[in-house]
Formats: sequence, C-alpha cells, structure tokens
Amino acid sequence: MSYTTTSGDKLHEIKNTIPTDVLTSAMGEGWEDTAKLYYSQSGVVQLRDTNTDDILWEKGDWTTFGTNKFNEEEQKKVVNAISTDTVNAFKAAGGNSNKYLLPNWMFDENKIGKDNTVTDQEASELGIFNPTYVYDGPIEDNVENLQSAEEYQDKLDNPSYQTITTLMAHNGGSLNYPTDALYTKNQNTGFNQDHVRIMQYEYQPPRKNLVQGDAATIMTQGVQRTSPLKRYLGMCKLPMPTDISDSNNVSWGEDTMNNLSAAMTSLVGQGLGRSATAAMMGSLSNSLFGVGDAGTGVALDAAVKLGPGGFGEIANSGAARRLAGSALQSRLLAAAGFQVSPEDILARGFGIIPNANLELLFNSPNLREFQFSWKMTPRDAQEGQRVRNIIRFFKQGMAARKRTATTGAASIFLGTPNIFHVQYKTNQEIDIASLNRIKTVACTGCAVNYTPDGIWSAYEDGVPVSTVMSLRFQELEPIYDTDYQNDVPEGLEFNQFPKDAGGEGGGHLYPIDLNEVGY
Repeated sequence: MSYTTTSGDKLHEIKNTIPTDVLTSAMGEGWEDTAKLYYSQSGVVQLRDTNTDDILWEKGDWTTFGTNKFNEEEQKKVVNAISTDTVNAFKAAGGNSNKYLLPNWMFDENKIGKDNTVTDQEASELGIFNPTYVYDGPIEDNVENLQSAEEYQDKLDNPSYQTITTLMAHNGGSLNYPTDALYTKNQNTGFNQDHVRIMQYEYQPPRKNLVQGDAATIMTQGVQRTSPLKRYLGMCKLPMPTDISDSNNVSWGEDTMNNLSAAMTSLVGQGLGRSATAAMMGSLSNSLFGVGDAGTGVALDAAVKLGPGGFGEIANSGAARRLAGSALQSRLLAAAGFQVSPEDILARGFGIIPNANLELLFNSPNLREFQFSWKMTPRDAQEGQRVRNIIRFFKQGMAARKRTATTGAASIFLGTPNIFHVQYKTNQEIDIASLNRIKTVACTGCAVNYTPDGIWSAYEDGVPVSTVMSLRFQELEPIYDTDYQNDVPEGLEFNQFPKDAGGEGGGHLYPIDLNEVGY
C-alpha cells in the first residue's frame, strides 16, 4: 500500500529495521507486521499502523497514537531504526541527483537525539551540500519547488541562486572532476587524494553599518566588517593545480617634509590648545601657502614674536631665515604670476636645497590575486557534461545579478555576483598546512580555451577532447597580522554551510595553527 499527499507526492513503503520484539510489545502478537515505514521524494517520513491507518510517527515527532502504543524506551529504539532506514532509503533512491530529500528532522538533535542526527560531514559524504535540499515544511508543499513559499519567492528574486542550486542538484550535490576521483574520505581507509575545494556563496554587504550604523560608534570604534557569506550555493572539487603560488604585498611610498613644513607641523601640534599660537598658525599658513588673504607682513611679525622655541628662532638662525625667506619669496612671485619654487630660489641663489627628509612610509595593504588553470579531458559523455557544468558553475557565479526573474527584463539595480572560498585539502579532507590559506574571494576572470592543443578536436557529440579553464580570483579584504591567530571570535570562524545572513555558521575567517603557513 502507498499513500499520496495533497501535492501528488507519493509515500512509498521502505524496509524498516525496527526490532520485532519492540513491535510485538507495542502492537501485540501478530500485529507487528502492520507497522510500516513510508518515505517520499520530498522527505516525508511516516510510521503507520496499516491496520487502523493511524500515523504513529512523522516529521521527527510521535503522534498521540504512537505514544499510546510505545513506551519511552521503545520509542528510542524505533527512532534509531527510522533514522538508519531513512538514510538507507535516501541513498538507494539516488539522493539529491534524483531529487530525493532528507527530512529536516534528521539534522535536529532536539527531535531525535544527537546520536541519530546527520552531521555536516555525513551530509557531505551523502552528496548533500545545500541545505535547500533538506525538507522543512508541511507535506502539502509543492514537491516541484521543494521548499516553503517564502524560500521559493526568494529564489524567484534571485535567479543566480536558483540556477546554481539547480545545477548542483543535477550533479548530485557536488561538481567533481574527474568524476571517479577520490575526493571524499574513503570509508575503509579514511583517506582521500589531495584536491582543491571551491565553494560558492551568495554575497551580503559586510559593512552595512557604514551607511546604516551609528555615527558615534563608527567615529570611536571604526567600521566593523562582518561576514560576506550569506548563503551556501554549491561546491566544485578539482585536482591540485600545477601553478600554486601566492604573493603577499603591502604598499609603501616615498614621502618628503622639509624643515619648514616640519616646523609648521610641530607648531600646530603644540599650539592647538593656545589661542595665540593657533591664530599665528592661521596667519602664517595664509601668507606662506596661499590660504586666505591675510597680509604677509603681519604673518611674519606674528611668527617672529613667538619668541624662543617658536618661529622667533628664525631671527637668530641664518639657515632658518633663508628657508622661510625662500618660501615667502616663492609665494610673492606666485601672486604676481611667476612660478618659482623655493627649491629653485635656494639652488640658484645659494647652491643649496632644503633637506627633504626623504623617508619610506606605509601607505596601505594590498589585495591578493590568485590564478589557477586546469586542463580537463573528458573520457566519456558523462564526464563531458561534468566539464560543461563546471565551466558554467564559475561563469554564471561570477556574473552580475539582475534583480528580476525573467531573462531580458528591465532591472533598475544590479546585485553583486556570487563569491567563493578556495581550500587546499589533503588526507581525511583536512586543510594542507604547508600551503597558504585564502580568504573569501571574488572570481574576477574565467577564461576557457576549447582548443588548447592548437586544433579543433572533438568527440561525436561535439564535446572538445580537451578544455583548459583558467580562473582569476581576488580576495575581498586584505591580510592583517591578527589573521594569524588560532582563536577566532565566536561567529566569525568559517563554516562551510552558513545558515543565514549574519547568522550562526556564517563566519568567514580561519583559525591558524602555529605550524601552518597561514595566509
């Protein structure tokens, strides 16, 4: 017997491993065969008494009929069996690749206990990489959409998200090349081959408080940067590239400040709290540097009257008078329309130039870039399709997002393209400590050469014999010294599956062990 939901989704009986003694104890002798377990494509799981057609258990909870038949200890044993049987049925049905879903309660330890839940790692091994493909809603949900009305509308508002997740479902949750590569930890050996894991995410502005935050907080504490990862979309696993390298750079620049400028700077710093000094500085700046219209004579008088320790020392120093005089001379000539620098005056008149106090000063950090290339040579039609899907994964992910669901429709605004995380993985899918970490990146270039051997060569269906895909990434933020820490603040540590915008699991930083290369 099978059952049908209001949406047309069929509940099929699946083999259950509920202990016979438990069923006999609860259902009575001869009635244990009436307790049947059912599973649907959309992730609905029910335990039914087919004799009475009562639902005993569904959506991770016992019904009144179930609690009346099974005691607390029996309930635990039944749930254990249901969890195992549901996973087995999911795998037997082809999983996400055949649009089958695991129910949401399988990830909820409050429903069925921690020992029976599916962890992120286990979900990954099952080919589940997108939480969208976990059932979380009533049975009556549209099976074709496989999510609530709100989530479906979100997809319509974001065609890139919709397309990427559909692409992932079409490929069983992960785009792997070669298709037979051992990228997932082998259950027997616990090992896998070295590879690059590239995950794609929907972007969210990490500095919203720059335009929406409290001005006083920004002025006193700076602009806080949060995670740019909004929603996990999909994953691609590829062999280790042959051109792995990194280059960390910061910008330094030459800077000069002659003694007159340095003296002015010093006086400003010393005299900001004294009205007389502040007034002098304004007058002297006006006359020497052309700001305002104060008289040069008044300015010079004010400077000289400051006395010892100030510009009054000019009167007792020939070098200082010469430096100040050349600056004043230059300004007077400029007012008359003649452009002669103080350096020219000193060089031509006295054979000297001001000491520029040349120094290299820090300007800013730089954003790093990374380039990778892969030559993909499909061996059959399935692998040829996989190559096409991988290329699309990056090309569509890096494209600007129109805020409409219809191709060719007008759009007032454009959304930021999706962003990526790149990781090098080794045995047991751990990070390779001897290679650099990479922060969240944007894909700034995707170049594909369909004739890498210099001639068009293809299989019968037009699939190129070889294709070279070259990707260029750039990090969204610079590297700071504080990034080399093993203790990442709560909420900021990278999680492969961020649950929502700014929510739990949405972090974007890695803890760095002392023995790692780091960034």
